[in-house]
Amino acid sequence: MPDTMRRNTAARIVFALFCLLALCCMLPQAASAATSGSGTQQDPYVVDTWADLQTAMAGGGYIELSADVVDGSQYYSGSSTRLDVPSGISVVLDLKGH
Repeated sequence: MPDTMRRNTAARIVFALFCLLALCCMLPQAASAATSGSGTQQDPYVVDTWADLQTAMAGGGYIELSADVVDGSQYYSGSSTRLDVPSGISVVLDLKGH
């Protein structure tokens, strides 16, 4: 392979990696366990999205809503409407009037 082709191929690979990195930075981040908190009674998880609520429920502990949380399936196809608590996990959910 001529030297020019090698440089062009390398430049294309570097450009593709740069584009992939830029795209990853623009995508929404995965749902965190909660907006804040450690899940204890004194420091509950404070959640304000359906995804965070699902994640916190799966991990168990004390959870507090900081906003009205609405199932996102009406907005996003494939969003689950289920809130599951795994066997053996305890959850205390404080709706805080929401």
